[in-house]
Amino acid sequence: MLLKVANDGGGSGRPAGGLLDSPTLARVERAMLRHQEGSQRDAVAQEQARAQYTQEMIAIC
Repeated sequence: MLLKVANDGGGSGRPAGGLLDSPTLARVERAMLRHQEGSQRDAVAQEQARAQYTQEMIAIC
């Protein structure tokens, strides 16, 4: 991810527009957390489906 840095001559190195202090960063962080939670739920659902399929195959034999 690239951040634009304000060049005010003071060399503060802070991102332009105060991104780190803005609601934008909070929205990005929340979106990342939702994505991680969704990925974990998908992995659990896949594992459950795989286990059920395995049990069904064992029952057939």
